[in-house]
Amino acid sequence: MVDKIAKQGPGYYRAIQKSAETARRGCSFASDAIDFCKRLLKADDSVETLRAGLEDIKEAAKYAHRDAQEMYQQCKDVRVELFKILKDIPYGTLSSQTDKNVLAQFLQASNDLGSLIHNVGSFVDWWGDMNMSLTNLEEMLPQVKVDGTNAFRTDTVTERWKTVHKNYVWYQRQVDFILCLS
Repeated sequence: MVDKIAKQGPGYYRAIQKSAETARRGCSFASDAIDFCKRLLKADDSVETLRAGLEDIKEAAKYAHRDAQEMYQQCKDVRVELFKILKDIPYGTLSSQTDKNVLAQFLQASNDLGSLIHNVGSFVDWWGDMNMSLTNLEEMLPQVKVDGTNAFRTDTVTERWKTVHKNYVWYQRQVDFILCLS
C-alpha cells in the first residue's frame, strides 16, 4: 500500500509545479492588466497600440487557462489513483494503531486533495471567464475613448488588478515554499 501511495508523489509534484507556473503567469497577467489600465488613463496610445497590448494580455490568459486545466486534470488523476488504493485496502486486517493512524492520514490527504481540486476548478473557471471578458473588451475597444476622461473607472479597475496581483504574489510564494520542501 505504501509503495502505491508513494508512486502518486511525482504526479502530485507535477501538479504543484504547474501551479507555480500558473501563479507566475497570473502575476505577469495582472501586471500587464495594471499597465493596460494606466495606458488607458494616460491616453497616449492609439487604439491600435492598445489592441496590441490587449492581444498580449489575451495570450497570457489563454496559456494560464490551459495551465490551470492541466493542473486540475493532474490533481484529479492523482485523486483517482488514491481512490483505487483506498478501494484495495483490506480494512478488516488493520489491527494496529499505527495502521489505523496511517489510514487516517491517508484519508485526510485524500480529502485535502479533494478540496484542492475544488479550488483549482474555481481557478479554471476564473481563467475561462477572464478569456471571455478579454474577448468582450477587444470587441468594445474601438468604442473606448482614449482621451483619459474615464479616470475614476480606470482607477477602480487598476486597484482591483493590484489586488489580484498581490494575491498571485502571495500564492506564488506559498507554492514556491512547498516546492522548496520537496
